[in-house]
Amino acid sequence: MSGPAYTYSFEDYALSSVSVMGSSPLSEGLAGPTNLPDLPCVLDASKGAASKFKLLSPAGLPIVSRDTSIGPFPSPSSQAEANALGPAEDLVLSTFYFSTPENGPGYVYDLVLSGSPPKYVGKVSDGSVVLLDSSTGLNGAEFGDQQVITSTFSVDCKGRIIVSNLNGNTFTWKITGGATTMTLDGADGSSQHMLALPVATKPSNRRHRRQSQASSGVAPRCPSTPANLFSKAKPGAGANINGCGASNGFDTAPPSEYNFQSCCNSHDSCYENCEQTTFEQCNTSFQSCMKDQACASLNSWDKYDSYLACTQLADYTYSVVSSDTGRQEFYEESNRQCACFCSNTQGLCRQTDNSYQCTDLFATDSNNCGACGRTCPAKTRCSAGSCVCAHDQCGTQCVDFQTHPSNCGSCGTVCASGYCLNGMCATPPTSPTACVPGEAFANGQFTTDFSGWTTSRAVPAPAGVVPIGRAADSAASDGYSLSFNPTAVYQTASTELRVCAGLSYEVSFQVRTENDSFGGCNIWVQVAGNRQIWRDTTRPTSNVFRSVGPLGTGSFTDKTAGVRVSGMDLYVPFMVVLQCQGQGGGSVRFDGFSAVAYSS
Repeated sequence: MSGPAYTYSFEDYALSSVSVMGSSPLSEGLAGPTNLPDLPCVLDASKGAASKFKLLSPAGLPIVSRDTSIGPFPSPSSQAEANALGPAEDLVLSTFYFSTPENGPGYVYDLVLSGSPPKYVGKVSDGSVVLLDSSTGLNGAEFGDQQVITSTFSVDCKGRIIVSNLNGNTFTWKITGGATTMTLDGADGSSQHMLALPVATKPSNRRHRRQSQASSGVAPRCPSTPANLFSKAKPGAGANINGCGASNGFDTAPPSEYNFQSCCNSHDSCYENCEQTTFEQCNTSFQSCMKDQACASLNSWDKYDSYLACTQLADYTYSVVSSDTGRQEFYEESNRQCACFCSNTQGLCRQTDNSYQCTDLFATDSNNCGACGRTCPAKTRCSAGSCVCAHDQCGTQCVDFQTHPSNCGSCGTVCASGYCLNGMCATPPTSPTACVPGEAFANGQFTTDFSGWTTSRAVPAPAGVVPIGRAADSAASDGYSLSFNPTAVYQTASTELRVCAGLSYEVSFQVRTENDSFGGCNIWVQVAGNRQIWRDTTRPTSNVFRSVGPLGTGSFTDKTAGVRVSGMDLYVPFMVVLQCQGQGGGSVRFDGFSAVAYSS
């Protein structure tokens, strides 16, 4: 509003339509993390005596020193012998380590029995196994009428000990009676490996605390960015329970008397439990299940060796599933069954660098309001996923109940004084001592007349034609708008903005066409002579008003070109220029001009 002595600022503009509609959040979720640092293998042979291990048969029975050779742990023949041995968990078993032979290639080792002095495990050409005082090296040595070699061992990431020769042949190493033998693979229809159980592997009866899948442990189910992701089951993903197979650390099925089947199935289910379990929890529970439940049925003196082998194989299997090999199986199952999502109120929105961010689409983010990248227009805000007026709304108009003289405190409450303060009608001061910023347009709505505006046309209009002026408009909120008859000549409509020196202003208005049959239009708006603040070279939206702005004008002084000074106020020229292609019927309509000061 404006008056002869006093003006003040209030909001009154149409709620703008959203032009940047955005996109839906990622519905299928994110896969597990990639490029994680490698986990150690079950055993690092290169560490030598610093990486000792127990030697187990494929069924888990410890291999121990036997004078000049090594063989399976002897089973007690009576309860008295079993009692003398003590609990199987407390046995001190033989340990071994790998040693690099002189001039060795780096992947072939000697297998050394710990002790003082240490002994070297040798493979005799007849398949027997002996203990020697020193390494034979890669070429071996004579052993009676046979050949013996110690530098013939290697170990894979699962801790399986490989026996091979320089010709590339591999050998099956197995228990034969009270000893062990090495025969060429396939000679007896089998291929078996002894197993290395690191002595650092300890049975654990303690369950891990619940951890965040996104950031904790060596195998988080979700990436660490964006933060606070949650793992959830994919719709329709079926269970993949396959018993004691490779995913549970077994190359060959464990002996049936160990009763590991239910533990293996539970381990599979745990890997697929997207919401509640972690890699470490699953493996610890697997180890506990095998030792505390499955092996427990064998804990009697007459099954002493079976119980010992069962618990040792459980610890070895735990070391395999906890290694890099086990983690690969974990991610294969987890990525098949699970995906990573934000919390229930947030969506995964793609960023310009193709990364994703968890965004609350139904809160107050004006750049992601109801959809990823759905941007609320200027002078609006986001509320519960919808773009709404910055303060209050009456119909399609944005107002502020605290200051609007026609909607003071609520829609439709009109102040007779024309002044609303803090949501209540009040009387304005009669003698302001400084320029008071207010609505800069004296007549931006054309409600009662066309006062304050002037028009021009490059070529005079034909007789009887009024090309520019106030006209009835059913689409305007008050029934009237500024109308241009579109022609190929330039036409202008001008007025003045009442502003305060040094303040920046924002201009907003609406534009549309009506019954148009002409080509595209060239429209621009300028202030203070030649300060252009908006230009559009396309035809305005037909029949429906399109909101334009807010458009920044910059600040003004009494030295600004074209400015007129009156008392404490400055009056700045404002002009709309229109030129359309061709000449046809219809009109171009403008309405709702508003300009208010803002704090930059």
